[in-house]
Amino acid sequence: MRESFKNVVGGICLLSLAVTFILLVGTAGAIECDSITISTGVKRGIVLIVLLIASVIGIVKTEKEDDEYDRL
Repeated sequence: MRESFKNVVGGICLLSLAVTFILLVGTAGAIECDSITISTGVKRGIVLIVLLIASVIGIVKTEKEDDEYDRL
């Protein structure tokens, strides 16, 4: 049960990482095209970077450990 929970959390973190990265690139493009102001873009960017960091931490914490390499 615990291993499947770690897999689900890791999958959610991976999906969050991908979506957040796409949104971050989109925010930079919106600033470039003057669709949003720079201050709004900076606020969105900070929030998205925090989400990226949280996603990476979640992926690292749920990473599977391989016992196979411990025997080498």
